[in-house]
Amino acid sequence: MVATSAVTVTDIFCGAGGFTTGAVAAGADVRFAANHWKRAIETHNSNYPNVDHFLADISLANPRSFPRTTGLIASPECVNHTLAKGKQRKALNQGKLFEGDPLPDEAEERSRCTMWDPLKLAEVHDYQFVVLENVVDVCYWSEWASWVQAWQKLDYVLQLVYLNSMFCHPTPQSRDRLYIVATKRKNRRPHLQITPRAYCQRCGGDVLAVQSWKDPLKRHGKYGKHGQYLYRCPQCAQVVQPYYYCAANAIDWSIPTTRIGDRQRPLEPK
Repeated sequence: MVATSAVTVTDIFCGAGGFTTGAVAAGADVRFAANHWKRAIETHNSNYPNVDHFLADISLANPRSFPRTTGLIASPECVNHTLAKGKQRKALNQGKLFEGDPLPDEAEERSRCTMWDPLKLAEVHDYQFVVLENVVDVCYWSEWASWVQAWQKLDYVLQLVYLNSMFCHPTPQSRDRLYIVATKRKNRRPHLQITPRAYCQRCGGDVLAVQSWKDPLKRHGKYGKHGQYLYRCPQCAQVVQPYYYCAANAIDWSIPTTRIGDRQRPLEPK
């Protein structure tokens, strides 16, 4: 395989290749992709046939079996970190579950353990940078503080970016995410202040909106009226709404279809 960049990348929990697409768009050469699901590997291979693929349970794989690359990108499983599941979560430094909570099942704990997998690989391969993506609720994980400290012990500096995907044009969906960028302390850290374009009614024109936390002491959470942050005009501090794409932008309305309410066959039960 002919290298296209001096920056090489390994993608674990690669899925169909969304994170790989971002890395390639940024100019990186994605060399290796891994996932435990055969269908994901097949799909990723169809999208990126020049990438070497590895089908295995990453938590059980020997980190030394992975090739050495400049950086690592990963999207650890997020299902059992999100509060959307409707379950209470362990407090940040709480050693036991809330009173009356059922004990988590083995699969749920296994899901959360995938957050440790990128760190195990980084310890062996000494990546110059690591980029992780997860739900914003991961910061309520009981092992979050220990997890952050483990990265620091490997001489990484962590930068946290809370961003809703609808402000990453042209993504037609509202999805709050946390991006964790870890760089070696000796390296120059990237500038990660994202300023989406918005119209400021008071100033009468477009501005590069800045993230504004409702509680400056709690700088983590979701976007919106009921969330933890908004965007403001950098000139007058007026709250502004950044431009965004909606689902209608991704739908081909010329394709005939039947409305859900008019379907002869009902939808499957949840």
